[in-house]
Amino acid sequence: MQVNVLNNYYAKNNIKPELGQEKVVNHTFSDVLQDSLQSNSAKQVKDSFAYSSKTTEVGEFKGTYPERLEQIHRLNEQTDWNALSDVEKVKLFESRYDRAFGDMDVIRSDLYYEYLSSHEVIKDDYGQEMDKYFGGNGKDGLVELKKPYSQCRREANYGSLSDEEIRAIIQSKYGKSNSMESKFVMLSELGENGVMKPGEHELRSCIRLQIFEKVEDANKFMLYGTGMKITDHPRFLDMFMSCAKGIGDSKNYTPNWTQVIDIAKGMLHPAKDAEGNAYLNEIRKGMDDFLDEILKRDL
Repeated sequence: MQVNVLNNYYAKNNIKPELGQEKVVNHTFSDVLQDSLQSNSAKQVKDSFAYSSKTTEVGEFKGTYPERLEQIHRLNEQTDWNALSDVEKVKLFESRYDRAFGDMDVIRSDLYYEYLSSHEVIKDDYGQEMDKYFGGNGKDGLVELKKPYSQCRREANYGSLSDEEIRAIIQSKYGKSNSMESKFVMLSELGENGVMKPGEHELRSCIRLQIFEKVEDANKFMLYGTGMKITDHPRFLDMFMSCAKGIGDSKNYTPNWTQVIDIAKGMLHPAKDAEGNAYLNEIRKGMDDFLDEILKRDL
């Protein structure tokens, strides 16, 4: 039974896709949202934000991706940012995207950015709005931050918890799933909150590579002699997402994390001096610790 990951994705997040996007994934991955981005027909949304340390904002985001983005833009323009502390500013900004798009953690990770146009549009908008209001790490934007944006985001998410406490919470959050998507997003969240250890950044590209190669290997005989690349396959995105999530055709697939670690280690360039070798050893140890943590949680 074939599972349409995109249709399930839209239903899960209560989002209306653009016309044709829910049925067809073009092998060129053209931006199906381009025309709708020109639309000015954004729906109204209520904004009853309470300016306090216990910030709350009531309002439902509705419609297509562009319509929801326009709603966020309008709320940002209407906000009295000066009435908020630095942490409250960042918490409010981040929460709007989290509420408008149910899987913003996946979108921020960039796992599907290259292949899923909606993720590209949303992530680009998120970055542009962040730069518009907060500039380079809290400077040169419309809203001033006395502390770096990344530090404010960490405090908004985890208060004054230590690095190890934050890591434990994030690892527990994604520990119930062994999918490659969950581990990729987990690494991204560790990085966003400044608690990523040596070697973990390098693992992200290796996880993406294993997803790609798994899909490619499953279709190599069908593509043999056609001159087509796997990305030309009309179902490539659906297969890539299924493999990453461990559903559909890939529901019985168990990621080979030992292989992911070995590939990551093989991509490290030899060092030219003792200091460089010491750093490489630190990276390798970080990768081994990551593998140990996964295997321990799977027991």
